[in-house]
Amino acid sequence: MDALNHLNNAVYFRHFETARIKFFEELGIWKLWEDKVMGPVLKDCYAKYIRPVTFPDKLTIEITLSEIESDRFTMNYTAHSEAQNRTCTVGKSIIVFIDFKSGKPTSLPKEMLKTIES
Repeated sequence: MDALNHLNNAVYFRHFETARIKFFEELGIWKLWEDKVMGPVLKDCYAKYIRPVTFPDKLTIEITLSEIESDRFTMNYTAHSEAQNRTCTVGKSIIVFIDFKSGKPTSLPKEMLKTIES
C-alpha cells in the first residue's frame, strides 16, 4: 500500500513480472537461457490503471499474446480484483529474444514459436 492506502502503481509491474516468469517456465524458455544461447529481454512495459485496489484484496493476472513475430511478441496483462470482481489494471510488454553472443535479436526456436502461436 502507498500513502493513499491503495496498491502502489509499481507493484503491478512486479505482478506482471511474476506472471511472465511463470509463463516462460511453462514454455521452457529458461532452458535456452541456462544454455546462455538466447533469452527473452523486456523491451517495453506499460500499464493502464482503471480502479484502485485496497487491502485486503487478491489479484489474478491473466496473460494473452499478440503481435507475434519471429523474434518478439507482445504480452497483454489483465489484473482482476477479487474483492471488486472487476478488472483493475491492464498492461502490456514487448518481449524480444536476444542472441547473447551477438547481443542482437534472434528468431525464436520453431517449436517455441508454434507453441506461442497456438
